[in-house]
Amino acid sequence: MKKLAFTLALTLFINFAYSQESTWTASLDIGLQEHDKRLFDFPQKNFFLSIQPEFLGTYQAGFSLAKNWEKTKGLTKKVGVGLHVETATFRRPFDHSFRQEIGFDIVRICDNYRNVLIPIELGIGYSFKVVSLQLSVISQINVLSVVAHNGNKFNWLRSNLYSTELYPNVIFRINDQMKIRLGYRSFQLKNIDPVIFFSVVNNGDNKGYETYNPFKLLLSFQYDLKSKDSD
Repeated sequence: MKKLAFTLALTLFINFAYSQESTWTASLDIGLQEHDKRLFDFPQKNFFLSIQPEFLGTYQAGFSLAKNWEKTKGLTKKVGVGLHVETATFRRPFDHSFRQEIGFDIVRICDNYRNVLIPIELGIGYSFKVVSLQLSVISQINVLSVVAHNGNKFNWLRSNLYSTELYPNVIFRINDQMKIRLGYRSFQLKNIDPVIFFSVVNNGDNKGYETYNPFKLLLSFQYDLKSKDSD
């Protein structure tokens, strides 16, 4: 899957490089997501659900840099990369012995689970004078996972495909260089995370993927680093 994603990105990049106009865009990205409250067969499942009635509680923030191409009037394409941190605040058990030979001995609970992600985005859209419509595919590579537990931290370096997400976006242009993008995640292919879903997978970074897709909005404040110019 990684080779396919890389090949697709490279092909699109070469194709876009022949476009007549291009713009570099820097973004501040903020994501707001519904809790993933799945506890499967955890004995205290009902108790943990009863004390956490909140709907939202997973947050994502970071920066990204993208290059946008315009081949014909109104039609836009983009390739971007960034650095994000996703924080899940739902209180749940986790596997503190992940990747260790000693096995899972006692249940430990966390309410702060962070993943450092590298998002890679491909997008295509149509730009009007003030409003643009865009469809984006964002694949995220997980490079670090951190769990906070009673003042202690457990962390693991990782290199797996965390998720691939599909976003229909609406972009509002504020002026010649500033834009605001609002996206809704309509589809997600997500790695089954053995750190928090230890009861359904064995140790390992990549034990399969699922299409579970809790509600998520992505808000981006974008700034064109220079006005469009012809090659």
